[in-house]
Amino acid sequence: MDYVLAQVNIGRLTAPLDSPRIAGFAAALDSVNAVADAAPGFVWRLQTEDGNATAIRAFEQDSARMSTARRTSPCCGGGASGSSG
Repeated sequence: MDYVLAQVNIGRLTAPLDSPRIAGFAAALDSVNAVADAAPGFVWRLQTEDGNATAIRAFEQDSARMSTARRTSPCCGGGASGSSG
């Protein structure tokens, strides 16, 4: 039996997304998302036409960001690391 795991991440940016302070984070989004999309068991992730979820405002606080993803997992194990037990 397979399961589908839904994951929600909520974080707070320490500076605006276009700030030099977090430029490395912003620059890495596309490559990190590409790795996630190609991972075994990938089903879906929340994104806009831009290919990420940084423009989505789920909270009133402007610095808050949220990402959501779904992946399959084999029965009896297969957590985020892909190991079984």
